Amino acid sequence: MKESWLTKRQSGALLHITANPGSDAVGTINNTYRVADLLKKSGQTVLQRLPFGPTSVGDSPFQGPSLLAGNPNLISLEALVKLGDLSASDYGDYLTKWQRFKSENSGRSQRYCEYGFLWEHKLGIGSTPGDFTNSVLRKSFLGFKHNKDENRLSESEIFYQSQKNWLDDYSLFMTLKQKYGFSKVWSDWNDTDKFRKQGFGSEINSDEIEFHKYLQFVFDEQMSALSKYLNSIEITTIGDIPIYPAYDSCDVWQNPEIYQLDELLNMTYVAAVPPDYFSPEDGQLWGNPVYKFKPIGSEKLQEKIFSSFSLRINRALRYNDIVKRDHSRAFTAYGRTSATEKTAKNAEWTPGPGNSFLDYLENYLGYRPKILDENLGIITPDVKTNLENSGNPGMQVLVFADPNDKKNEHLIENSKPNCAIYTGTQDNEPVLENISSRNENSKQGFLKYLSEHSQEKEVNFQAIDTISSSKANLAIYQMQDALGFGEGSRTNFPGRLGFWKWRMTLEDLDRFEEVVGPKLLEITMRNARY
Repeated sequence: MKESWLTKRQSGALLHITANPGSDAVGTINNTYRVADLLKKSGQTVLQRLPFGPTSVGDSPFQGPSLLAGNPNLISLEALVKLGDLSASDYGDYLTKWQRFKSENSGRSQRYCEYGFLWEHKLGIGSTPGDFTNSVLRKSFLGFKHNKDENRLSESEIFYQSQKNWLDDYSLFMTLKQKYGFSKVWSDWNDTDKFRKQGFGSEINSDEIEFHKYLQFVFDEQMSALSKYLNSIEITTIGDIPIYPAYDSCDVWQNPEIYQLDELLNMTYVAAVPPDYFSPEDGQLWGNPVYKFKPIGSEKLQEKIFSSFSLRINRALRYNDIVKRDHSRAFTAYGRTSATEKTAKNAEWTPGPGNSFLDYLENYLGYRPKILDENLGIITPDVKTNLENSGNPGMQVLVFADPNDKKNEHLIENSKPNCAIYTGTQDNEPVLENISSRNENSKQGFLKYLSEHSQEKEVNFQAIDTISSSKANLAIYQMQDALGFGEGSRTNFPGRLGFWKWRMTLEDLDRFEEVVGPKLLEITMRNARY
């Protein structure tokens, strides 16, 4: 059994970059600076974000064209103006288009990311082939090439070479997606491009490939600068690693042999969770490709899977201090069902590699990284054993706590130091919405539980105070809970479309500074987390 790395009491917020307030149609990297300053001022020392990867249909950061690339829509345009890549007039034109879009869609909430607008006007990529050369990031790319800043050109080449093992294929994949149209899955491309035969991707514009490389370079510039700043003010960052890629992704196209696919590269089995307490009839059909862990695959294939996953973690550690391993129980046993099934009724648990991956990862990196394991869902004794032996902290979620069941693992009475406790994760509704949706008995029981464990009067602060008072060394709350938001502010509802859009406003951030922050500082000091 390995020792835990989580030995200090800390607390902080869960807030993805897209939810940052700012002048763009989505929160950007540079919008994080003020958020971080206010967290620090309120005694918080942790900021958790969701995966940084590019998104596609559905807007989920867990389902996109790459698990290694950064999301170009998170790039700060103001920063590109300061660098000289983007002209002030072109940036002004973009903001004018954005203001016009907002006025023409005035029924929408201010707390709403507009991904369709971003894909067309910021990134310049459409669902079908077309001319998007007037997008603001494409203009920035042309400005970068025209300026010929020797220092940045040299830095870009260093980045391109150091990230070559994923960047070349990703840039080619995105260029091919634009050629065929984003609505067409890579498995429907012509055989030369689909199977990566000799000469694949030869009939494309090299400038388009360079454009996607440039986007990753400036994403890295901004994220690296932000990471350096967060370290300087002693804000610890947590990043998220999806367990599976999307089928329509560069990850699968580049390495199809490590997934359970047939000779035509169609999925034979897909990720699923057998029927359980939450989905007693149909289970949960995720639909992602699953790995060829032994004994389904060979020792050599399993090592390639480990290498691929280690690369992802290494990429996440470039911008984060801690990595949260999504659905980590899949390394003990993962759920799968036939790709022809319409539900997960017939899904079954299939053995995974266990903790052997963590040993491989430590050798790959040359050190033991700080990993937080998401041990939620169906947790069997073998999953618990592997978690305990790894030394990695697991998770508790307050809204899952049942005061009537003293053995409930999410009650703070059952917290352990080597654990991260949340008011709720991105997949949960905010605490106030959770409470309002309960039947009267459950509602009153939960409110009584909070009041018994907190000195606060307002329910949202009671929830934060309750998790902060626990033995768990890490306490994380959703920013929506700190702000006291309820229905309409949920980040995600698993299995449903229309989410991943909520964001803060500048007025919310002002209120955080004036009202919320001082209250969080009181709670943090009282519970010895600062």
